[in-house]
Amino acid sequence: MPNHSDPGLQPERTLLSWKRTSLALLANAFLLLRAGFLRHQLWLTIAASILILAAAFGYWVVTSRQKVFFDAGVPPIVGERAIAFHAILAFGACCVALLGILLWSSPL
Repeated sequence: MPNHSDPGLQPERTLLSWKRTSLALLANAFLLLRAGFLRHQLWLTIAASILILAAAFGYWVVTSRQKVFFDAGVPPIVGERAIAFHAILAFGACCVALLGILLWSSPL
């Protein structure tokens, strides 16, 4: 089987999807922050603030990787630390989202 040097557009699509995911996570974190302020719950506000920082950092990482991709024309190599960071970020986002849903649906 021949080895092709052209990776196609798949790496670019992957970077764009991570960028959209980071932006969606950032928007949801801001909504959760607003809910924490309106309900006067400090721990929810702190959790949303941490999630905002993590999503902003994730967006910055994806944007810098996208710049490397566009400048070099080859997809950047993804390290184990980057994969672990995104997995932890996704897990934390799911936990905070579940807490927000549980708090929003329960009468206080």
